[in-house]
Amino acid sequence: MSPMKFREIVENYILFMKLARKNAIIVPTFDIDLMWHTHMRYPLNYFQFSKQLCGFLLNHDDSITPQVLNDAYKDTAERWKTAYQSEYGHNVDRNCFRNSMNSIHCTITHDSIVKKQSSHGSYTGCGGFWSSESEVGNSNSCGSSCGSSCGGD
Repeated sequence: MSPMKFREIVENYILFMKLARKNAIIVPTFDIDLMWHTHMRYPLNYFQFSKQLCGFLLNHDDSITPQVLNDAYKDTAERWKTAYQSEYGHNVDRNCFRNSMNSIHCTITHDSIVKKQSSHGSYTGCGGFWSSESEVGNSNSCGSSCGSSCGGD
């Protein structure tokens, strides 16, 4: 994955999070969902980001029934189109993820971008919460998996 494509996915993730409303289901595209799950692996960072962008801690629930999920996806797509004047998921390259589904590849891609950008002091990460390379992976951004209960309201 190119750095430009990664940046596009991060930007889509941020735009997605801005659509979130309390007591309303919001459904991500596949690329946004990957970014969301990755972000939740850093609970303090995710908490701060969610509070700042959404005004509350956005829950990620993978146990929603298919019919509710389908209806909520349509609603998310309509809200996206209204807010951003573009089709939801229009720039998702479905083949890109099909060929790179192992976590090592994703980790290497992400890590190299963080290191490259932060060594110049210009990368502030998703929502501006990674202020330096030393913060990535410190105790405030532990890499433990949080499962589906992460981000509860």
